[in-house]
Amino acid sequence: MMSFLKKIAGLRNIFLWLWASLPQVFGYLLIILGAYLCYQDKAASGSASFGAGILSWILGNLEKFESFKGLGIEAKMHSLQLATAEAEKVRGELADLSKELSEKIMDIEKNQKFANAMAVINANQQFG
Repeated sequence: MMSFLKKIAGLRNIFLWLWASLPQVFGYLLIILGAYLCYQDKAASGSASFGAGILSWILGNLEKFESFKGLGIEAKMHSLQLATAEAEKVRGELADLSKELSEKIMDIEKNQKFANAMAVINANQQFG
């Protein structure tokens, strides 16, 4: 039974690797197709295929780049991931703080209502 599960896990890993590699493979195929079409004197189709291949390859390898600059886009991937992780940490701390603060406010509100009720009872006893 365990060997069957190991085989399934191995097949799953192979499938995930193939799925993650699909944009890169597609990019390579489009680059080769673009070069072939340019060789066949079909410059418009060849350059379009070549450009789509390069774009697909870049998108497939985007996580490997630290920064990307082109077509009016500039991105720094690692600093963005660090900023996202830090923002998630701060969000968690803020959620804990807001929970504690809301509990304290509820306690104060309960104490205030109790104090008001006691003041009304004392006033009724004095004048009643």
